[in-house]
Amino acid sequence: MKAYGKSILRSFFHSGRRFFAIFAIVALGAGFFAGISSAAPQMRSTVDGYLDQQNTMDVELLSTLGFSEQDVQAVQKSQGVQAATPSYVEDVMSRIGESDVSVRVHALPQNGANVMNRPVLISGRWPKNGQECVLDSQRLMPISLGDSITLQEQNGQKNLKYTKLKVVGLIQSPLYVSFSLGTTNIGNGQLGHYLYVLPQTFSSSAYSCMYVTAKNAKEVSAFTEDYQTKVSAVCSTLTSLGKTRAPLRRSEVTASAQKKLDASRKTYETQKMDAQKQLASAQKKLTTAETQIAANEKKLAEARRQTAAGEKQLTQAKTQYQQGLTEYTAQKKQAESRFTAAEEQLRSGREALAQAQQKLMASRAELTSQEAKLSDAKTELAAQKQKLTAAQTQLEQSRQKLKGASTAVEQARAALAQLETAGQGASTEAAALREQIEAYDKGTQQLAASEKELNENREKWQRAQEQYEKQAAAAQPKLQAAHKKLAEGETQISAQKAKLASGGTAYQSQKQRTEQQLAEAAQKLSAAKTQIQRNTQKLAAAKAETEAGQKKLNAASVEVRKNRAAFEKSRTQTQEKLAAAEKQLTNGEQQLRQVKMPVWYVLDRDKNVGFHSFTLDADRMQSISRLFPAFFFLVAALVVLTTMTRMVEEERIEIGAYKAMGFSERSIARRYLLYALLVSVLGSVTGVVIGCLTLPPVCWNAYRIMYSAPPMTAHVVPFYALIGCLLAVGVTLLSTWGACRAVLCEKTAALLQPKAPKPGRRILLERLTPLWKHMNFTAKVTARNLFRYKKRLIMTVVGIAGCTGLILTGFGIRDSVRHVVYDQYYSVNQYNTVISLQDGGLSTGAKRIMQDSSQFQKWMLYTNRSVDISNPSGTSMTGNLMVPQNAAGLQKFVHLRDRRTHAPVAFGSNSVVVTEKLADRLGLRVGGHVVVPDGSGKKRTFTVTGITENYIYHYVYIAPAVYQKVTGETPKTNGVWASTVQPQSAHETLSRKLTQQSGVQTVAFLDDITATFDNMIRALDVIVLVLILCAGMLSFVVLYNLTNINITERTREMATLRVLGFYERESAAYIYRETTVLTALGCIGGLFLGVLMHHAVIATVEIDMCMFPRTIDPLSYLWSVLLTAAFTAAVDLLMYPRFQKINMVESLKSVD
Repeated sequence: MKAYGKSILRSFFHSGRRFFAIFAIVALGAGFFAGISSAAPQMRSTVDGYLDQQNTMDVELLSTLGFSEQDVQAVQKSQGVQAATPSYVEDVMSRIGESDVSVRVHALPQNGANVMNRPVLISGRWPKNGQECVLDSQRLMPISLGDSITLQEQNGQKNLKYTKLKVVGLIQSPLYVSFSLGTTNIGNGQLGHYLYVLPQTFSSSAYSCMYVTAKNAKEVSAFTEDYQTKVSAVCSTLTSLGKTRAPLRRSEVTASAQKKLDASRKTYETQKMDAQKQLASAQKKLTTAETQIAANEKKLAEARRQTAAGEKQLTQAKTQYQQGLTEYTAQKKQAESRFTAAEEQLRSGREALAQAQQKLMASRAELTSQEAKLSDAKTELAAQKQKLTAAQTQLEQSRQKLKGASTAVEQARAALAQLETAGQGASTEAAALREQIEAYDKGTQQLAASEKELNENREKWQRAQEQYEKQAAAAQPKLQAAHKKLAEGETQISAQKAKLASGGTAYQSQKQRTEQQLAEAAQKLSAAKTQIQRNTQKLAAAKAETEAGQKKLNAASVEVRKNRAAFEKSRTQTQEKLAAAEKQLTNGEQQLRQVKMPVWYVLDRDKNVGFHSFTLDADRMQSISRLFPAFFFLVAALVVLTTMTRMVEEERIEIGAYKAMGFSERSIARRYLLYALLVSVLGSVTGVVIGCLTLPPVCWNAYRIMYSAPPMTAHVVPFYALIGCLLAVGVTLLSTWGACRAVLCEKTAALLQPKAPKPGRRILLERLTPLWKHMNFTAKVTARNLFRYKKRLIMTVVGIAGCTGLILTGFGIRDSVRHVVYDQYYSVNQYNTVISLQDGGLSTGAKRIMQDSSQFQKWMLYTNRSVDISNPSGTSMTGNLMVPQNAAGLQKFVHLRDRRTHAPVAFGSNSVVVTEKLADRLGLRVGGHVVVPDGSGKKRTFTVTGITENYIYHYVYIAPAVYQKVTGETPKTNGVWASTVQPQSAHETLSRKLTQQSGVQTVAFLDDITATFDNMIRALDVIVLVLILCAGMLSFVVLYNLTNINITERTREMATLRVLGFYERESAAYIYRETTVLTALGCIGGLFLGVLMHHAVIATVEIDMCMFPRTIDPLSYLWSVLLTAAFTAAVDLLMYPRFQKINMVESLKSVD
């Protein structure tokens, strides 16, 4: 037994490649199973730990009338409740950057041991007063610490004391573990941000919400049935409590409101009595004032009569004064006329004398001027004659100089001609001669010009001299006559001066006598005028007094009329105000009577968008872990079976020897089972540890793109680790036992002989004569080898097909996930804008915007209600009831068609169409019945007329005529489908414009919705990449193992080819061709297998609200084949050294 034990140990070390192949395939299978299977539990554990650490609520309570302190105390005392914390919350709008976004404002939880939903401070500090806040840090924003944010409350709410807040910190909240924060009923319907403020920032007296934790819920995972049971019990208790507290809360609200109404009624009655008293007092004062005004008007009439008599007497005195003044004025005017005529004669004489003197002086000046001109002309002519004489002298001098130089110039001309003849025309001497000649010629020309100019000036002087002599001869007689005329004029002027002096003396004497007479008459008129002025002043005073009294009376009358008008207006306004107050009190009392019972909404964590989204993602991850590892283990079992079968076949002679020596079959099998046990245990443990420590963090980090939670602390999950190891070891041992059992059943004598090679026989291709004849020798050998070893062919093809199928499945999942958004929002939906309306419907202003062709291409109203849709047997699913305003126009907004054939689904006035997944889950068929509740909640049955393609959410489209006929009610439109033509950059402005119109609640664009949904499924891409990489690794290991077995089995064949003269590359190609063909066959089979696996996986990972398309892109097929081919090429390169190490002598030795 000692030698037998050594042989067992020797088998571990003498087959390293085989050991590595089995180790790798087992490690990969077990590690992938344990890692993928434990990813979802570790993700849940990480999130559950984070929520427990932040003491996150188990239940959130909302009420239509808010909560009072009594409500909080009642909840705290409820069975199963660990703690209850009231809080405030409100959705507001804010301008952040260039966008208007909706923001949810929370009150920070107070410090304490049981504080719930503790936010995590990422940076900055906590608020210290009511005007500071901390903002979420999940999204990139153009806001920094220290900036201010302005909030705008909606729908007339006034719950915040401060609307401008300073950002002092960034946080993460356990209420928002997902980057998709949820929906709201303001803005575009999507919550953009959240922030926390101190409770004193809120001014509301009632709490907005209440957070509750269940007893012992923290001790179990939030993703277990035990947790759901505990929380469901608390939810049931709180639901019952809500019904109990509803009338009490209504009484609290109505009692407070009734108290305010009673106080308002009392105040109204008091103010009404005071107003009536004030009106009566004002009426009495106005009547007294009007009586006094009538008496004063009589007194003013008597004063006007007396003033009129005084005015008559004054008028007579003024008439007498005016007559005297007229006579005085006439006499004075006659005297002044005579004086004026005399003065005019004197003035005329003086003016005539002055004019004669001026004419005489002008003549004398003109005479003097003419004599001066003649003298100047004579002087000028003399000066010009002198200049001409000097110029003549200078000209003669220049002529003499030129005459003296003419001989030298003639000589220079002759010398220059000689030089030019001699060819020295360019010499310095020739240049000097030319300059001398040029200077002489220039002087001659200047002399001629000067002589010409002198002759012209002499001619001009002669003409001027002749003209002067003519003028002097003509002017001489005139000058003599002018001197004579001047003497006669002086004599006449002297006689005229004497005559004017005599007339002036007579005029002065007459003027003095007349002025004395006029002065005496003026004195008498002045005395009369003074008396009239005195009487006029007295009359004016009396009249002014009367006018003043009239003005005072008029002012009093105006004031009284004004007071009367004010009184009437005040009485009317008072009556109107009293009527309005009475109406307001009546309306308040009526509204108070109409206050409905409050409704409590009990929401567990599943109603939280982030928690619910994470739960679905974890479930999808769990679904993937249930299916993919099964394929891995199938392929691994196949490879292990092939490997162990080959190992047993190689040692069949040794097994025969052991049997001949008396070893039992169990002892012989134990050797191989121990080998398989060791390698499988080592491989599975290694794979499980690596898989559990690497795959879950990789998957979690992919999902952390969408969630705000702490990093995962990876660990080995014992349950999945144990299952992975047991499966790996079990598969390996079973494969080994099967291989051993097949050999041990043979007789000992047969085992001691080498296994006879399979006899050659004709293959199917040989029967296809035309094809076989066109194949070369190498192709024929390859074909015979492939079909001769059918077991190896099947094993290799199946292994490669499995790997290719896994790769294609991974790519297919990615394609389905990517196509779901496009197919839904761009293929099925034919609109890009969704508008939700309030109860009032679409206003005129909103319709005007919708009808603007520059804003919208088309739009249609519809009714939308979230309902529980069920089949006749009672199975139900949550979906949306959609009733379009116009049945014929639905196809313009929703493309109703069959998913497989794309045939259109008709929708007319009697149509009821359900979406595909809803029909599949509820078992609905065309002609069957679907049950939908009406507006009052009563269930109504409709006949299904069609099933349409749809991928996200579930819908029942019902024609308005059918809905009204079955339910008896007219559907109330609460939404609009629309197609805007505005670019995405203008969506913000368009949304703001629409939400400012009455009736419009939210405006959502499909671009935003698709972005949100893309974020929800983006992490699945990373998971798919992990699956593809693992499938690729499996493909590599499978190909490596099968190729290694193929080479090992055919070592003698390779040695024979080398002996026959094949080169290394040719002998390697002998195997590589077979591997390539097998890979091609495996890829073809793998593509079909991948399609089936893809459908199975998609059906498993789908969530209730979504249906993934079953399509795979052509590129995914190509990439799957290329990756498998790449792994085949890599394995071929890796195995090439094996061909180089084949020892031909040892390989060809006889085995006998």
